[in-house]
Amino acid sequence: MSIYQLDIKTAFLNSEIDKEIYITLPKNTTTFDGYYKLKKSLYGLKQAPLYWYRMFSESLVNIGFNRTELDQNVYIKYMDFNQVIIAVYVDDILIMSENLIMIKKIKNIILKEYHATDFGNVSKFLGLEINRSIEKHITIIS
Repeated sequence: MSIYQLDIKTAFLNSEIDKEIYITLPKNTTTFDGYYKLKKSLYGLKQAPLYWYRMFSESLVNIGFNRTELDQNVYIKYMDFNQVIIAVYVDDILIMSENLIMIKKIKNIILKEYHATDFGNVSKFLGLEINRSIEKHITIIS
């Protein structure tokens, strides 16, 4: 399988919130010392990762992916007799398939909806070095 990597930028700022959350601003940042109601999630908000994950998961389900039962961060979709697998770790995304056209289609859908960096073939992921030889069917992770 080919493995491509995306990194969603400002992931936690994309998500809607489903509760009323109020914040105060740090001192000396405004003349108004009241509370502010959040319309969207912020970095540092305890619920931000959950809201982001729900939103992204819903996006994947809407384009036909099914979340696996064994790992809630892995999604699978069958397209034209090809399997596409997406692994999600916070805002880092791996897209895997034997069919490069399918990978490109899914990448384009995600890039259209979210501001992301396309790193292409995976070489580093979560601090791990990944060296692959497709011809020899070898993957070395260090």
